[in-house]
Amino acid sequence: MQRETDTSRKYGTLLRAISTHGLWVECRACGHGAELRVSDLLEVAAPDAAVRDILPRLECKKCREKEIGDVVILSPDVGNKHQGGWQMNERERQPDEQ
Repeated sequence: MQRETDTSRKYGTLLRAISTHGLWVECRACGHGAELRVSDLLEVAAPDAAVRDILPRLECKKCREKEIGDVVILSPDVGNKHQGGWQMNERERQPDEQ
């Protein structure tokens, strides 16, 4: 049996590894989509947080649902013309963030 040592395979893409990138997040409930800057997410996430760790903490600004659809990591050179569609759910903040 092969032992898995690569943390990216075990835990997903770490936010700090893509700190200059954006995330495109779509709402499964209403279809709204928007870009989030990973650097902004790092300000409220744990230092070792992965993309999948932050997703349950997001809610759609349009319909307030937390049903995440597609998520795409965007390269740093993609513009941020669609920002503002998702926000951190205040009830989901980590204890050290309050």
